[in-house]
Amino acid sequence: MEHSTGKIVKNTIIFTTALLVQKVIAFGNFLFLSSWLLPETLGAYIWALSFTTMFSIGADLGLSFIMMRDAAKNTRNDEKDLQNIIGLKVPLILFTLAACLITLFATKSDPQTIALVLISSTLMIFDAATVVFYSFLRAKQMLSYEAIGVVGFQLIAFVGSVFSILTGRGIVYVTAALALAGFVNLIYSIIAFRRKFKFSLRPRFDWPVIKYLFKLMPAFALSGIFVRIYNASDSVILGYLRDNASVGLFSVPAKVVTAFQALIPGVFTATIYPSMSNFYENSKEKLQNLFEKSFNYLSLISVPIALGLYVIAEPVLKLIWPKYIEATMTFKIMALALPFVFLAFPTGLLLRACDKQNINTINRGIIMVLSIILNIILVYYYGVLGAGITFLIVNIILLIADFIYIGKIVNYSAKHIFIYNLKILIAGFCMAFIVNLLLKYVSLYLSIGIGFSIFVLLALIFRLISKEDLTFLKEILKIKKNDGQAINNN
Repeated sequence: MEHSTGKIVKNTIIFTTALLVQKVIAFGNFLFLSSWLLPETLGAYIWALSFTTMFSIGADLGLSFIMMRDAAKNTRNDEKDLQNIIGLKVPLILFTLAACLITLFATKSDPQTIALVLISSTLMIFDAATVVFYSFLRAKQMLSYEAIGVVGFQLIAFVGSVFSILTGRGIVYVTAALALAGFVNLIYSIIAFRRKFKFSLRPRFDWPVIKYLFKLMPAFALSGIFVRIYNASDSVILGYLRDNASVGLFSVPAKVVTAFQALIPGVFTATIYPSMSNFYENSKEKLQNLFEKSFNYLSLISVPIALGLYVIAEPVLKLIWPKYIEATMTFKIMALALPFVFLAFPTGLLLRACDKQNINTINRGIIMVLSIILNIILVYYYGVLGAGITFLIVNIILLIADFIYIGKIVNYSAKHIFIYNLKILIAGFCMAFIVNLLLKYVSLYLSIGIGFSIFVLLALIFRLISKEDLTFLKEILKIKKNDGQAINNN
């Protein structure tokens, strides 16, 4: 099946839109649950999902990425490779499930927590199987099926949550609705796959193929393992060292920060990564320019969001999450981490685009280990606030670790970046100061509106966005289009 620029553009638009809709629904679901549930109940739910998430990577170990890469090459062994992937996934899923349940029963005795993990572990199984079929369809540029699947999954989960809470059925039924959504998504993925491909789904164990997969798995699995453990470890450690209420309190600022992280930097990823790869081969000067621009633009977006959230954290919690007001300081600390979270996207992309993916993986492995160590220490002494402090520290260290190697790839202008970001900080602090004063006299929404207007005005005065920047963005988009056409012609 031929890959083409038209399909790439179409798939990017469809899938990006679907992910955006899915994340909006997911946040709406969380907003509903957190508004109705007490922190300890929400915490039990979040802990169960985080616990199974930490184990879920063992059910794949990079196999989906290997299959996606190999199937995209249009080999004649698609069916045999798929069957061997399935053959290897079955024992991996069983082993992962066993490890998850043994750890659960060895460390937890609360009946509700055990029930929630048992149900969420079925979701883990469904997801591990679903990714096989979606990965193959991705390789063949058929992302529209997965786009429908991810939105459908989130809609079923949302409707199930609303129904379960409003009818008084409780958090166990909310988790069951999530598992049901996963099961429906699995069935749909199989139907979508079978509609296009009539392959046999019987597991196979051809030793040459299995040996080949085992050889590749570590390189593909490590990064995923680091990310999964890093993302879930804070909630799991909170549940063990504190209680479910602490997990619930932490989940509110964590969800807000994650929502911004998922929506904004991801847009830059699709645009700048291909151009970085192209410039690395053809123009180091343009690569330097692109890195500085993308770094500064994400700073321009993230700094006002971070400082704004810091100032309005308490009134937002009082308005939307009054039961979670104890998380105010944690909310403020995690908000300050947003610029470092955002800026680690262009640094990480540059490392991967310039054949430094091993460095990228090592850096994220370092922060995973550091995150676990700091969480154990700081959560023990400071509870929820300790998890927030850990989040801030590890993201600062990740950005620093990336920059140690960035200077060896591009000769970026530290002076230019410093001056540009100093102007952003001045504008951001002025905005935050005025919003903080306004909150005493006017409504939250009016304060936010005035604060945003002040930041935009100062950004124009400081010339943080110029005509040259707009021209540069147009050139990047043009290069990206031409690169795609060249690839297609070759």
